[in-house]
Amino acid sequence: MAEVITFPNYTAFYLQNIDALQDDYINHFYLIHLMDDVAEGKLGWRDFFNVVDDDGSQAIVLLVDERCLIFCERWNPAVIAAVSRKLHFEKFKRFMFGGFKPFLQALFDSDGATFHIIKDRISYRCAQLSSAFTPVPGRLEMAHLSDLDELAQMSYEYSQEEYHGKGRDYAHIRNIVQGGILQDNFYAWRDQGAICAIAQVIDSDGAPPFIGHLFTHKEKRNRGYAGSILQAITQGLLREGHEACGLVSDADNPASNKVFVKVGYVPIGTYVTATKEMWRAEDID
Repeated sequence: MAEVITFPNYTAFYLQNIDALQDDYINHFYLIHLMDDVAEGKLGWRDFFNVVDDDGSQAIVLLVDERCLIFCERWNPAVIAAVSRKLHFEKFKRFMFGGFKPFLQALFDSDGATFHIIKDRISYRCAQLSSAFTPVPGRLEMAHLSDLDELAQMSYEYSQEEYHGKGRDYAHIRNIVQGGILQDNFYAWRDQGAICAIAQVIDSDGAPPFIGHLFTHKEKRNRGYAGSILQAITQGLLREGHEACGLVSDADNPASNKVFVKVGYVPIGTYVTATKEMWRAEDID
């Protein structure tokens, strides 16, 4: 029988769950960072709890602002029902849910609701580069402040494409890029004097490093620049002693996903953010 586990405070919830999540850091990247933000006081929480069952099933649930993140790799109907009851799932309308796609699909199905996927992502891991990819001409370099304007513009375009015109404003993006340059984790691929692609390394200290912010200049796409910068950065991180690198990709971009696999990245999970698209059929006039 599934049991709901509550905690006296957020610290107890955090300490109970964080180690298990970090054991699979790449798949749980978003939930870990959200939990850290709450622990550091950057975000406020609405509720948190676990649901466990004797067969080893477990769900970790955190509600922050208007978001509900759920980690659950193994579940049964009793776990689904317990999560739904504790959340009062039937009352949620435009609340945003995030988590593993199969579990969220099962949760929504249990209530007779369909969901609108806002972001459908694939998590990738690379422990060894593939020989199938051959880099194109050019070189990897640390980004320079002298190129800040161009890099910020490329990053802004990346944000707008990634979030369908609803990305961060330019000033915010510029600050992120400037910070990455100053912290030596923002890279560019330059060919014949021109910046062709950019990428940023996230969490290179302690946790498996993540490669994000991967973007190719619009006029230089389909030439192998994205794969080249990804391969070069990954190679450097593996040579530094990291066991693996991770990245998260938009599932709706088959061309990029094909490049990631060719470089040596292996898909290890799916993560979606979604909202209820419509109510149960009997609730519709």
